[in-house]
Amino acid sequence: MTKINSTENLNFIWGVADLRVENMVYHRQQDYYTAIEESSSRGDCTPFVEFMLETIHKEILITTPKTTPKDTQRKILVLMQSEPTLTRKELAEKLELTVYRIKYHIKELNKQKKIQYIGSSKK
Repeated sequence: MTKINSTENLNFIWGVADLRVENMVYHRQQDYYTAIEESSSRGDCTPFVEFMLETIHKEILITTPKTTPKDTQRKILVLMQSEPTLTRKELAEKLELTVYRIKYHIKELNKQKKIQYIGSSKK
């Protein structure tokens, strides 16, 4: 079992992008108006909804920052706090990382004294 020694790094926002619809549409105005026209002529909002979803998706890909080791370690801490019995394999699956990367980050968190292993050593 691993004990989290501090909650100071658990208070963070998961990187939610600050997206403004006006800014997204401004760069694709012609496509925006085309989608509205097509939706109006068909009497179906599908072209407009598809346009907006595609635009939002592209903007998220552009504005979402790359994950840093510190971000990964914060996510590990949050998961360990919410589900203390998670294995390395389960952490890896949830964070879409390899078990080796999880092992590395757990070792780093131990070095930083942010977590502490409690239990017998399997050495």
